Amino acid sequence: MDLAELDDLFSRYRDAERRIGANLVELDANPTLKMLAAGRPQGETAQRFGPALASAASLWHDFELLRRTLADAESVRGTGRRPADSAVAELERLLTTPSVERGRADVALTDRTLLGSSVSTTMVTLDELIAIMTTTYEGVCEAVAAVEQIWSRAVPRLDAARRAMGPLREQAKVIEVLAEPALDTLDRLIVDVEKRLGDDPVALSDSSLEALDAALDLARSRVAELQVAHANFERDLAQARDLLDVLTENLNAVRESYARVTERIVNPTGVADLAEADVAAYRSLRADAAAALAAEQDRGVHWRTRRTKLDSWVARATALDGRFRAAAAANVAPISKRDELRGLLTALEAKAAARRRIERPQIIDRLRVARAEAGRAPCDLDKLTAMLDALAHDLSTKD
Repeated sequence: MDLAELDDLFSRYRDAERRIGANLVELDANPTLKMLAAGRPQGETAQRFGPALASAASLWHDFELLRRTLADAESVRGTGRRPADSAVAELERLLTTPSVERGRADVALTDRTLLGSSVSTTMVTLDELIAIMTTTYEGVCEAVAAVEQIWSRAVPRLDAARRAMGPLREQAKVIEVLAEPALDTLDRLIVDVEKRLGDDPVALSDSSLEALDAALDLARSRVAELQVAHANFERDLAQARDLLDVLTENLNAVRESYARVTERIVNPTGVADLAEADVAAYRSLRADAAAALAAEQDRGVHWRTRRTKLDSWVARATALDGRFRAAAAANVAPISKRDELRGLLTALEAKAAARRRIERPQIIDRLRVARAEAGRAPCDLDKLTAMLDALAHDLSTKD
């Protein structure tokens, strides 16, 4: 190569040196790389990026080789317009041939020839050195980018859980809740995610972060439920006592409605007296009410224990009350049907008068029989329905 070509090549290497140096300084200041370098990546992170991260230190070693070789080249070139031929030859050697000693390694005795050296030397050109640095740099950047992407997803969610944990614990403490599984689970997942972010971020899956989010939502929900349960305990206790009274009223309503319907309606369908199991359940609830609905706050019993007992009692009582209400409604239905038919009879009688058929013998007879059945106890709903259907048919025909 002539001198002009060598000067141009040297200029390009100097420019590469400046750009490489600037990029290495920025990479060296990267907080993610600093954290990875300070720690010891494990698991998937070590498998995938361990070699690349380990080679990061070699970038500065290779960069120093690049600078030293270019400094030597600059010294050989000098400042004159035309250096000696020997200087041009040395400049060409430095810039274009394997002039950079990148490393040495001991050669095992069994691998040497008789005249071989005990040390092997790796020589590379400047282009090869830059290519090696480029590969190393890209590997380190890939590792940093991958971990930063994981951290960008995980850290905000982890920080949200950390910030929430303290207030949630304090809120629970205010209502004398010192142990809560939802908070313990959240605490455990925070520690787990923190450890994975530090040791093996690549192994931190989306499902782990979703589990952390779900645990945070559950902890917030659970503490809110506990606060409401604590604040409303006395009110709910009073309502439970009222429920016991309502339960007794509805139990009696079933008995009374069954007695009434069987007295007033012939063979009523869908009705029933109290089931033995429901009577037994009612008696059990009354027996348990002494403990579940008692004011135990002065007896050293924790409110959550009392709350659990109260909620269980209310759930049983509500279910039983629902059955009582349904039975009473079923028992009343046939009587309501009879009253509905009585109203229909009155309407048909008015219709007969309006159409001036009220004095016809057939109409008079049908009305008389229908009135008698409607006023009878027990009333046969099927018969009464058939009578009213016939009467309606007679009144709908033309003269």
